[in-house]
Amino acid sequence: MRGRTPATTYTPMSEAGSSRLRKALFFSAMSAMCYNPLCRTFGQRLKEKGKKSIVVIGAIMTKLLYLMFGILRSGKPFNPSHLQSLEIA
Repeated sequence: MRGRTPATTYTPMSEAGSSRLRKALFFSAMSAMCYNPLCRTFGQRLKEKGKKSIVVIGAIMTKLLYLMFGILRSGKPFNPSHLQSLEIA
């Protein structure tokens, strides 16, 4: 067993939780890797470190989830230049 999810083989993405949410985030992450410059550079940085593609997609899924939560919590519109200033610092 790995964590709380029993599995016979190791998979980098847990299958616990909502499959509909996971599927929506997965396809959003795939699109963000191609069209969102922030996610594209984040994904390229992870690939340069030798991460597998599925791990990179999972990391972008998490990043998108945190971005959405932050936008909803703050009530402010998305500002990509704000994120770029945070990543540089």
